[in-house]
Amino acid sequence: MNAINLRYINKSFDVHNEDVLIFLRNEVNASYSERLHAWKVIKNCGYDQVHPFIFPVTNTIQVVDSDGNHTQTQIENPGDKFEFLGKKSGNQLVKITSIPESYSSVTNKLEQGSISVKILKDNRLICQIKHIAPGQVVCFEFKQAIMISSIAQIEEGRGISSAILGPVDLLPLAGLESADIVKRGGGTGPIAKRITFTLENVEDYD
Repeated sequence: MNAINLRYINKSFDVHNEDVLIFLRNEVNASYSERLHAWKVIKNCGYDQVHPFIFPVTNTIQVVDSDGNHTQTQIENPGDKFEFLGKKSGNQLVKITSIPESYSSVTNKLEQGSISVKILKDNRLICQIKHIAPGQVVCFEFKQAIMISSIAQIEEGRGISSAILGPVDLLPLAGLESADIVKRGGGTGPIAKRITFTLENVEDYD
């Protein structure tokens, strides 16, 4: 299975037409002290409308060095250990090994110059860790799950502060082949309810 098929369905009475923000969290640093990134944003999806998308089960990784060079993206699987090396032919991102651990890592092996590490899913940014000095190691782990919330005026790929987030729902996706993500709640006045997101019509992967 390469990807999970998802359908967002709006069954809410959200009178503010807020965007739907979907993001992932680095479980190695789950305190949100790292800057979050808007992986996917769904806009202007009205009542009873459907927005299909896919959730690839693998991520890709890219490194940007202090000279502004971007490596080609590589597939990143849990437990992959990468090193960013300075070679005669230029700097390179190399996968050294993969061991049965829950997290992956990148080590800056340059003698000088900081790097930034980007983690992407479906070619969209889910995490960026900047200012990694020579000798430093950064670790990351992303569960097969999404965090989802309603938010006003956010763009895909942008960094977001946890301070501006409203209620967030965690939707586990591990082992699924497809599912609907249904938004409910909203309204005005005393009958207004909290916006919620739930999984429905779930089909497991055989």
